[in-house]
Amino acid sequence: MKKLTFVIGTVLLMALFSSGKCRKDPIPCTIYGSISGTVRDKETLEPIEGARITLSPGIKSTMTKADGKYEFNNLDPKQYDISVQKIDYKSDGLKPTVVVCETTPGDIMLEKIK
Repeated sequence: MKKLTFVIGTVLLMALFSSGKCRKDPIPCTIYGSISGTVRDKETLEPIEGARITLSPGIKSTMTKADGKYEFNNLDPKQYDISVQKIDYKSDGLKPTVVVCETTPGDIMLEKIK
């Protein structure tokens, strides 16, 4: 009985290893990078939904989600200008540098117009 249990266990382990389930393959790296960040209110630190984020060069734009997050993927490695606009807030910006195979942080705080 012990021999049968050993054989079954060995067969199961071999099946797991050969199927790749136990092996963690590395994520392939590309020639691009990305920028990811959150836009927040400078005073309250609350996330700001619906802020327009514009990236140049390339003239790409997106809107922040309910959690204030935004993301630009598949970017060439170089420095970009990010501008942020939201009604009732002073516009602000950032100059992140994208690096190959990395996500560059792009958190921005906006000040409310009083």
